[in-house]
Amino acid sequence: MMKLYPSVLAEMTDFLHFVSKLAYSLREADSPAEICFVLHQNLFSQLEATHNEFYIVYPGRTTLLPPPAEFRNHSDPFFSHVPHYLELNENHIRQVIKTKKPVIFNDPDVSLPLLSETGNNSHLLTPVFNNGDIHGLLYCGHESPGYFGEEYIHGFTAIAAILGSRFKTIDEISTLHDNIHNLERAEKVQTALFEISDAAHNVGSMPELYETMHIIVSSMISAKNFYIALTENSDDGTTISFPYYVDEYDSHFQGKRIPLKPGEQRTLTGFMIENGVPLLTGPANFDQVCETHDITFLGSKPTSWLGAPFFNEQVSGAVVVQSYDDIIYSERDKELIVYVARHVGDALSRKKNFDQLKVAKEKAESEKTNKSSFLANMSHEIRTPMNGIIGVTDLLLGTDLNEQQRTYLEMVKTSSDRLLTLVNDILDFSKIEAGKFGIKRSTFRLRDTLAAPLSLLRVQTAQKDIELTTIIEPNVPELLIGDPNHLCQIILNLIGNAIKFTDVGGVRIQVTKDHDAADLKENQVALLFSISDTGIGIPTDQQKKIFNAYEQVETIGNEFYKGTGLGLVVTTQLVELMSGKIWLESTADQGSCFYFKVPFLIPTPMKSSIQPAARSATNFIGNKRKRGLRILLAEDDRISQTIAVAVLESQGWEVTAVVNGQEVLDELENNHHDLILMDVQMPEMNGFETTRKIRVHSNRKTSKIPIIAMTAHAVRGDREKCLAAGMNGYLSKPIETKVFMEIIDKILSNSAPI
Repeated sequence: MMKLYPSVLAEMTDFLHFVSKLAYSLREADSPAEICFVLHQNLFSQLEATHNEFYIVYPGRTTLLPPPAEFRNHSDPFFSHVPHYLELNENHIRQVIKTKKPVIFNDPDVSLPLLSETGNNSHLLTPVFNNGDIHGLLYCGHESPGYFGEEYIHGFTAIAAILGSRFKTIDEISTLHDNIHNLERAEKVQTALFEISDAAHNVGSMPELYETMHIIVSSMISAKNFYIALTENSDDGTTISFPYYVDEYDSHFQGKRIPLKPGEQRTLTGFMIENGVPLLTGPANFDQVCETHDITFLGSKPTSWLGAPFFNEQVSGAVVVQSYDDIIYSERDKELIVYVARHVGDALSRKKNFDQLKVAKEKAESEKTNKSSFLANMSHEIRTPMNGIIGVTDLLLGTDLNEQQRTYLEMVKTSSDRLLTLVNDILDFSKIEAGKFGIKRSTFRLRDTLAAPLSLLRVQTAQKDIELTTIIEPNVPELLIGDPNHLCQIILNLIGNAIKFTDVGGVRIQVTKDHDAADLKENQVALLFSISDTGIGIPTDQQKKIFNAYEQVETIGNEFYKGTGLGLVVTTQLVELMSGKIWLESTADQGSCFYFKVPFLIPTPMKSSIQPAARSATNFIGNKRKRGLRILLAEDDRISQTIAVAVLESQGWEVTAVVNGQEVLDELENNHHDLILMDVQMPEMNGFETTRKIRVHSNRKTSKIPIIAMTAHAVRGDREKCLAAGMNGYLSKPIETKVFMEIIDKILSNSAPI
């Protein structure tokens, strides 16, 4: 029988190994019943002297049941010594659930319904929780009174935590599968609803918007007879208007207004809007609905009538379809019309907002301050939901998806990133216009500062198969005082723009001293930056427009080149904020060259805040003595292995990765290595045993190789155990890169050359 004595170090190690093995075995369990099967195979088989079972909590039921027969161990001769079921309303069960911890019942005089029928005199009940929800109870029983002690409390607490974690994973996977299923089922509907929302952006007038909505709704549901009703408030009360009413018998309602409040003529539409709930009628209940609610139906009597209201801050009303033939709308149609009404209401609201924003924009453009405030508010309002869309899309892209789902999500991410870039342009422009974009000066190294943005831009040029050339003249000072962040933004904007309009050839940035600069102060230098491309060029009559807000070159009609038209405006104003100037030279179809020059201060030795780089562990390891090191990494976790390999290879070292101790010994037998990074817990042969074999049984050269332990179980005494096994150093997971490199440096520095 397995013992549960955490107080004894050796037995604690055995128990931790068992718990780790149990957690590993639970990885493939994707249902409560399969979790029970793993428990029977791995836990209950070890507790041979006790009688054990796991009881599952089912939603909406008060009875906890054991797993189905196929998930239990049929060979268990003690199955009769466990309860056939448990009841949530029993006092002792409620006590266990309330404590959320294992509870021992050793007193034979206490009444324990169902438990006492097992013939056991000692009982241990352990609840399994996930996020505060009870998922099941572990039962452990024995014939002897007083059998269970505190060591079982500790052991089963750890086991319950492992089970709770697995239940959490199962819930998350189930939720994800449900979401994917619903997404696939609603794909066609969502496309249509998107078209409704998109119509608010693309149509020019309200009548055109109503007609477009009718066409889209007709693609989802029979909508030969379709109308939109809106509520309107006036001094005479609230009325219902019908701005769009297409009907084969009652088209004369188009443009009419009728009272909303109950009166002599309470209408079906008015009743539905008043109550705020969708309404479905058919041949069997149409007359009954009208009679019950004192409704006077003003039009021709339909066979089936279906409508849903919508409400928001801008507009409220209803969407209605009706039939006069054998088409009878269903509950599924009712569910659909609710979504349609919501999107119609949102689209009408947006259209109204857009019309209002258009008026506001025209007014704001006449006053610079109002315009800037408007743009800033609009940018922030758009940025908030966009960040949510991008974040959730990234989370979904990190999950298991089929090819079609991944394609759709990547399209969402691409569109979201593009929209966010446009919003950023608007926000930067509005900040500048509002006077909130300040210049922050500091001492910086020019070449180092340009390295980061240029490396990002080279990714873009590589994707388009064009070249990006950088030339910084030798006489350009290395140390400057200015605003390095805004300088990088200018470079990113200009080169990014050049890459966008260049499909063949390349882009070049050149930095020189401006010898013609005048009015320079002492210790000041003017630098001239030129960004040239072999792209489509800009016609002469269009060149002045591109520096104006909201204007782009008229000849660029391809959708690929669309944008806010603010990128160059932001760039221009940043250059001016830095006391510089910008201009361009270009010929249509022959490329463009943008120039800008900016003054910088040259720091004196007393003023410079740039100090020689500290001699970090990474720099030290990169010296001549340590270059070309061969590292043997023993790590069975794929993610941890990937991270460690990336960090080590970034130092120029050669890394060989293995997943267990036996592979370590095999690798040392055949190849030379300068250092071993040893995971402590690995399958087949753990890090302690592997290290002992290296120190005792290997040849003299291999037995002296430095070994650094890596473990995720950083309990007290682990470091001493690692050193006692013959390891030279110790790292607890999660491992910080800085600490990681410092310990490697220390070990290698204190070890004799191998």
